[in-house]
Amino acid sequence: MQRYKKSKTTLENQLKLESRMQWAAAALLDPKFNANTIDAIGNKAGYQSKSAFYKAFKEHHGKHHRSTSKIINNLLYSTYSSLP
Repeated sequence: MQRYKKSKTTLENQLKLESRMQWAAAALLDPKFNANTIDAIGNKAGYQSKSAFYKAFKEHHGKHHRSTSKIINNLLYSTYSSLP
């Protein structure tokens, strides 16, 4: 039972991370969020600090980003390079 409970919690955390990262990626690309800082987008995605957001972003996307333009460029590249 303990193993099932741990597995369920892990899955829930993975789904939460995926949802947050999808929303954050969409917000970074959405013109209506252009006035927001990366910190603000991370905060709106549910992260309490910039470092927590960057760490999660790095774990999810495999790279650490230091500026909005780098994040957007990498997101655009990864989005469009995967299209057929």
